[in-house]
Amino acid sequence: MFPKINISSLLCDKTRVRYLITLLIMFLLMMPPFASSENRPGFVCGKFNGHVMEVPKEYIIYWAEYEGKSSWTPGFTKNKKGCDANFTSLPMIASWPDMQPGDKSKWYKQGLRYEGLAISVEPYRRSDTDVAFMRDAYLRLRKYENKTFDPVVYIDKLGLFFVKATRKLFRAEPQDRNSPYWFDKTINGYYWAEVNGQVPVVFDCQWLPLEKRYYICEARFVMPEIGSLVEVIFTVEKLPQWRAIVSSTQQFLLSHIKR
Repeated sequence: MFPKINISSLLCDKTRVRYLITLLIMFLLMMPPFASSENRPGFVCGKFNGHVMEVPKEYIIYWAEYEGKSSWTPGFTKNKKGCDANFTSLPMIASWPDMQPGDKSKWYKQGLRYEGLAISVEPYRRSDTDVAFMRDAYLRLRKYENKTFDPVVYIDKLGLFFVKATRKLFRAEPQDRNSPYWFDKTINGYYWAEVNGQVPVVFDCQWLPLEKRYYICEARFVMPEIGSLVEVIFTVEKLPQWRAIVSSTQQFLLSHIKR
């Protein structure tokens, strides 16, 4: 128990004032390290379904979003932050293949052609890793989309199933068909792996009409270890390395779980 301190005498007694300050400092040092409502310098911290994740700030692109107001709403910067706060989105960039903090100048300069990985983590409550429902959503035929699908094929070199989806675009204004910027359809290439009847990862690769080729792919998979849905965006040339990309991303995220 702390000794009783007479306030009137305390004001006149510098020794007791120093003693009180010492007790206060000791109390603060004994507080749990995650009790702070803000991030410690150089790091961004928060929770995904109770799992505390802290990453060096150098990985963050734009900003981390926390539970509360949307980043498009005035006052969102006052949302609770720190290891006791809940993440709603954690956007990061990393170099490939060494998974070091991404070069932000290259990110802004290269845009969708960024040479590294763009990683986004969101909270997700399902405990299984089967994302077949995402594949099925990609392959669902909706009348209003005017979409057609090529036959599904299996690509041995990739170890992935693939289907090409083409969607007709409605043009309200007359277009110059001779213009290199004219196009009347969008194309997506959907890839997915299957293991024992389940789908652990899906890829949505997007078409670049001007160059008539796929140019970026978005991988999506679940990490129940951290209660999260993970999205990784990379250039299509890296698709043959998809296993390494998924594995390295999982290891990177797990290495930054604090508790």
